[in-house]
Amino acid sequence: MKFATKNAYLALLLSPLLLQADIYTNPSTFDLRNVDGKSYINDVKDQSPYGTCYSFGATSAAEGSYNYTMNLYGKNRSSFSETFIIWSLGQKYEGFPMDSKGDGGLNTYDYL
Repeated sequence: MKFATKNAYLALLLSPLLLQADIYTNPSTFDLRNVDGKSYINDVKDQSPYGTCYSFGATSAAEGSYNYTMNLYGKNRSSFSETFIIWSLGQKYEGFPMDSKGDGGLNTYDYL
């Protein structure tokens, strides 16, 4: 199929996206703590005095997305391991106490 102009090609290519944009509008608010009365978010966890917020934040975001996608709510929610991330990546960060650092763990950072 040949197109007269690049714009004609782009118009055809983008038309499904534009149609979808007209049909769907984002909600004014969205909160995974209450989606139709269901909570997909786990309780807040204590990272203690350690600088491991990177693990707790990433894990919480992953849990919420996974639980919502898999329709896991209430007591059926999945809970991922912050400690595994700390243990695997902790050797890349300086200043952690030895018990929060995960020395000797897999060098997961190289695979990301």
